[in-house]
Amino acid sequence: MISFWLRYAEVLYFKFSASVALALETKTLTGNLRHEFVRDICTHISSNGVYFLNKLERNLVATAIVTKYPFLKDPIGSGLGSWEEAIKNRFKHVRKYDAKKRKLINSDTTTPTKAAPPVKRTKKSDFWNEVPNYINENEVFLDEHIAELEKQCSRPPSHQDTGKIKLLMAQTFEYRRKEILTTLVPVKDILAKYPPLATAMGIRHEFCRVVKDDNAVLEIKEMFTKYKSAVVQYCKKLPRKAQFVKSLLSSLQEATTKELVSVDNIESMFALMVLPELLRLKNRKTQSSLVEILSEDDDFQAFVSGTTFPMLMGVGENPLVPNRLAICVEGQVLLDVTHLPGETVISCLYCVYYIFSIAYPVEHKDFFYFIDSYLFGLECSNGQKRISVQTFVKDLVQYTNKE
Repeated sequence: MISFWLRYAEVLYFKFSASVALALETKTLTGNLRHEFVRDICTHISSNGVYFLNKLERNLVATAIVTKYPFLKDPIGSGLGSWEEAIKNRFKHVRKYDAKKRKLINSDTTTPTKAAPPVKRTKKSDFWNEVPNYINENEVFLDEHIAELEKQCSRPPSHQDTGKIKLLMAQTFEYRRKEILTTLVPVKDILAKYPPLATAMGIRHEFCRVVKDDNAVLEIKEMFTKYKSAVVQYCKKLPRKAQFVKSLLSSLQEATTKELVSVDNIESMFALMVLPELLRLKNRKTQSSLVEILSEDDDFQAFVSGTTFPMLMGVGENPLVPNRLAICVEGQVLLDVTHLPGETVISCLYCVYYIFSIAYPVEHKDFFYFIDSYLFGLECSNGQKRISVQTFVKDLVQYTNKE
């Protein structure tokens, strides 16, 4: 959609309201009509699922405006400054008031509401790497299932049969799992064939198939919720705080004071952002991040194109209330998680490693071992053997509310 706008087509041929159209014709676009003009353009962009433009993209839209309507060009400089700023401010407004709607669209609406008791998984440590015994005789049905899946996913979300999609994904699971575990297939090729794996619901269902437990993701979310407030208190009580902890605590205070979102979600985002850094392996020659928050003027796509392992890429002034947040892998955006709660984001990020059989980044193994052992409940996990992880959890537990 952005590329369509950047070719100017929408700006050049957009049909405005009668009052704005008259003002454009008579070259008297000022005051409230100017605001309405910008509002109409930005609302139309956002209606197609685009809620953020970086500075380059804002300038390109501004260029389209003054190209079509030269009399709107600023009298000084490049002539684009006031339009770029107006577009930037309008998108901040759009993101603020569209948040609830997007949350409903993107959230995992089928998550069971009844809490399931935590379990300990005593299966062998690599049970998720078991290659299914897929029979080639089923390939004729496989092609039919994949074709029907493509047909269903090509429809608008409101017209998709989610029950049928889930069934088709289950019917093709063994073939898909075998292909992922035995061949070096790029993530983009998997997604091209199985689009549901780029949705929060599809990721949850697939992970549950892999670990053979329908409550697995729910348990991860519940355990994360149990620990998140403890993580906040742990960071506040640290005698010697690293700079990233100080910065996130400052962002926490700002978000809480301004009531940007609920305290519950702020704490979830804080824990999500700080845990990978708290558990990062020290003294590594290479430095990689599991979470990267950019400024609005950074080239988001350029950073995304450089990703390899699954990570979080965000944009915004306050990392706990990002304007945009996405799970990225192998140079592409896998899933937009901007308006999903922190517990859903961390579970999706974790599940993606299992679904696509991607090794944990060496520098961040302790973070994933923590999830393995203390959120997912793997008794065989390395998290129970790592002194660094056990020491962290021992310190953390003292801040956990006792039942």
